[in-house]
Amino acid sequence: MNHIVCGPPGSGKSSYVLQRVGSCDVVVDVDALYHAITFLPYYDKPQSLLDLVLTVRDVLIANLPRYRDRYYNAWVITSGASMLSRAKLAVRLNADVIVLEISPQECMRRIAHDPRRSANAAAWQQLVAAWWNDYEPCDSDIVLKADWESSPCRP
Repeated sequence: MNHIVCGPPGSGKSSYVLQRVGSCDVVVDVDALYHAITFLPYYDKPQSLLDLVLTVRDVLIANLPRYRDRYYNAWVITSGASMLSRAKLAVRLNADVIVLEISPQECMRRIAHDPRRSANAAAWQQLVAAWWNDYEPCDSDIVLKADWESSPCRP
């Protein structure tokens, strides 16, 4: 099964996947790709390398169907505020879409308690606000609220 996990910064996308990923699963995540390419601290993402990172991400996503027999689940972590971009990716990968609708306040609380991000809280606040401003809900999405961490593992 393929899954697309979306939400604002600080919503817990990586944590959600980390709690569910198996040993033969594939995870595609821009933050992890930045780290893999640069060895810089997590969330230290030079803008000058964004095109390269997105190219690597796109190559991985494009090849997921080709290697489908070699992994159990694919987890694509993305911000995914746009309903159209989520839907296109879901069709392309035959994936479900999981949106973590975590309030801006809760996202900022989590960011403030994350030592990798807390020093740059003002920039993160702008990114969280931008996600909520751009977010387009879709009835076919699996939407999880702030209490997803206490819910049983799904899907």
